Amino acid sequence: MQNIADQAVLYSYRYLPFTEAARAAAENYLQQYQDIIDQREITVSSDTIGIKLTKNAFLPFSTLFGADIEPPVVVYAKTQGTPIDAYVLLDASTYLAPSLPNSTPWGDSLEWPSADFFRNTYPIYYLDGAGNRVLLDPRLATEQCFNPAFSPLKRAVIEIYQYLSSFRMNSVGTAVYPGSGSYFDIVREVMPAPESGQASDAQFIQYDGMFVRNELCAAAAEREVNTDKYLFPTPPASIGHLWTPPAGAPANLITPGSWTFNDAYLPYLDVSQVIWSQAVRAGHLPDTAAVINELYVRLFSAEELASRGTLFNRALKVGVIAAGDLPWAGGERFPAANAVNLLNQVLTFFRNTAVQKETYVILYYLLLRHPGNQNSLGSYPQQLEQFFSQIEQGGQNSDGFFKVKLIYASSVEELTAQAISLLALAKRNAMVAK
Repeated sequence: MQNIADQAVLYSYRYLPFTEAARAAAENYLQQYQDIIDQREITVSSDTIGIKLTKNAFLPFSTLFGADIEPPVVVYAKTQGTPIDAYVLLDASTYLAPSLPNSTPWGDSLEWPSADFFRNTYPIYYLDGAGNRVLLDPRLATEQCFNPAFSPLKRAVIEIYQYLSSFRMNSVGTAVYPGSGSYFDIVREVMPAPESGQASDAQFIQYDGMFVRNELCAAAAEREVNTDKYLFPTPPASIGHLWTPPAGAPANLITPGSWTFNDAYLPYLDVSQVIWSQAVRAGHLPDTAAVINELYVRLFSAEELASRGTLFNRALKVGVIAAGDLPWAGGERFPAANAVNLLNQVLTFFRNTAVQKETYVILYYLLLRHPGNQNSLGSYPQQLEQFFSQIEQGGQNSDGFFKVKLIYASSVEELTAQAISLLALAKRNAMVAK
């Protein structure tokens, strides 16, 4: 009986945070033992599954006393995933959009048309070399916000953030790089999600590019009529533990006319809205080594686990970098010697700290192949994978405290699926049985 309960919770745990699917999996698993189980009780939350099984045990010697005695045998098993401290980072570097003001838009014009906002409401003008006022192609303006490369990367970050934050014992932060005055701009720090109905703790990032700023991307998403893929993403109904805002949200995230962020909307602001509102940082390249160093600081500054009610005394540290290109460092692109040296320094320090603190750390570098980089990647992703492997195998990392993995794909669906699958495996289980 105890083994049945143990195996049932382990089997059904893999379906979390989808609680209904996890409950159904537990029911289906126990169905094969219905002849030996008299009662069953299944409890499911976003982080745990508990199963209580009861079997009335007949005692043959009880007939000597003139009665059939069947005392209940009760077993219980509970599984809980490893709590995670995670930071999910969005790359918004210049290579994730066609350059302004005169390049060719990416993608098919029917599939990626100009947004209603830039075509009808907010045309953008610039001065050419002769000082003439020229209308910026509305498609080019749109593609600073939404395009075949940047939009999928945003969706990957949103979906990974939602997956991780749906586990209530996780602490999840997210940010965008390159930052304005720092290495990345913080949307929210590494901390537990607020309860549904409480005020948001997300921050709207103010970024003002030469032509397009974040507020204009948000306005375009808020007012789009003809192209659904430009609208703010809708949270998946299958995940039932995501934060929902309090009642009474203002009608507009962006104030019409001034096209600036409506401060009254801040308590209702969802992380996905902030990520979706990002404009490409035109002309700005990342410093991936500095970003990783900042990631280290943020992850190891997360609050202790005592307040989360977990069975574990230490969280798994996870960094997810959703990138539109190979890593950059010191103004050079991997595998340039200086870039390799700087990346080696910061990753070695990260690894050695994880080993010293006996804390498990996993870094995922998600690399999306897209129109802006597809002709310049060559065999470099394979070299990057080998470089990461060498970092893992160095130092005193025999216990595997530090891992750094490359996930490389040409579609956001494959990129996200691989990342979530690996994250699910990383949430090792603890079991309490009695």
